[in-house]
Amino acid sequence: MFQSKYKIKESSTKEAYNAILRLLAKRDYSFNKLTAKLKQKGFDSSHIEEAIAMAQNKGYFREENYINAKIKTLMFKGNSTHSIKMALDFEGLKIEQEYIQEYFDEYRVDHDDQIKQLMRKKIPKTGIPDDREERYKLKGKVIRFVMSKGHSTSVASRLFDEWENET
Repeated sequence: MFQSKYKIKESSTKEAYNAILRLLAKRDYSFNKLTAKLKQKGFDSSHIEEAIAMAQNKGYFREENYINAKIKTLMFKGNSTHSIKMALDFEGLKIEQEYIQEYFDEYRVDHDDQIKQLMRKKIPKTGIPDDREERYKLKGKVIRFVMSKGHSTSVASRLFDEWENET
């Protein structure tokens, strides 16, 4: 694993707490990411836990802020609820899919609209080619891109066909 060139001389709770404040001043972190960062810098696990508890008690460390920002970011990048849940699970954050769906409802984000927005990114401004082979290549490219964001192949294919019929 990557070794930080900024190794500490001696681990203490106070030094770990100060390191947390410096990190949180830049952006929010999950508990796991913050712990990994501090371990990378050479802090002892016991000092890390105490320092994180101090930061939580003073209101500086709020993992829910990180989770909410992560959900919104991924949602606006076109990721499906399932894809977002998998990304959060990968980071060790156990969030129910219904909680993620609440964000989609709150911001009135619809999966079909997300897919159409993703398709706009991949379909050239000149439109869908007339050449059959080129059209199938483009359709495959668009569907793979939409699938990479966690959306259904069948829905992406249906929306591509609708798009093709509109033009």
